[in-house]
Amino acid sequence: MKTILLSDLIIMRRNLFQMFMTCFIIVIVITLAMNSTLSPIGGCFGAMIPLLYLFSIAGYDEMNDWQTFRLTLPSTRKDIMMGRYASLLIVALISVVIGVVVAYAVGFVVSLIGTQNGAEFGAAWNYTSPSGAFLSTLTLATNPPELIFGSAVGGAAMALFLSAITLPLVAKVGLTKSARFVPVVGVVIFLIGLAAFGEGGPLAAHVPGFIQWLFTDESALMWLIFGGAGVVIVLYVISMFIAIALYEKRAF
Repeated sequence: MKTILLSDLIIMRRNLFQMFMTCFIIVIVITLAMNSTLSPIGGCFGAMIPLLYLFSIAGYDEMNDWQTFRLTLPSTRKDIMMGRYASLLIVALISVVIGVVVAYAVGFVVSLIGTQNGAEFGAAWNYTSPSGAFLSTLTLATNPPELIFGSAVGGAAMALFLSAITLPLVAKVGLTKSARFVPVVGVVIFLIGLAAFGEGGPLAAHVPGFIQWLFTDESALMWLIFGGAGVVIVLYVISMFIAIALYEKRAF
């Protein structure tokens, strides 16, 4: 497993740098344009990078039939799948850390510039925003640490949840064919959730109480994010064992 893990990360080292830089540019431009808070910065890094990594490394498997040649190496199919899941998890954790660091760096720079200077700059360009003067929402004083960190964790959890759905399909039929099924699976999950929580659904009666708890309890959002992340990790491990079983039976 360790060999496959290192192999994946080495293969993707340049791509990862490009992903982080692309994500950085996109996030900074959108954040400044929308005059949003710092929390979406960590969330975008946590969600975008692992998903980009997943589809890129799966694409490399099919390039020059590398996935078939890899089976001739002294690594079992179980090792290959476990290494893939481990490398993706490591990338997700690194994305969370970098997302938080970038968010704090932006907040630190804005705090140095000062909201007054930011407001004057925005006024010079006729900038108007319902959320306040330009840069006013990007200071460290207006962004609690738990919200910045929680957003990054939530983004990574969402990416790992989607990966837990995608990886068994990729293990079974490869990236090209699985691309046909992933949207279908996503729609099915959405419809199941709509049927369960929508009007007349078996869990619909709990929705108002949940919303009230979420907006009245200060710690509710953190419980939701980190509790959801814990559930996702469990699903991710279950997905890994399913992917191993499917990959061991796959014919090349």
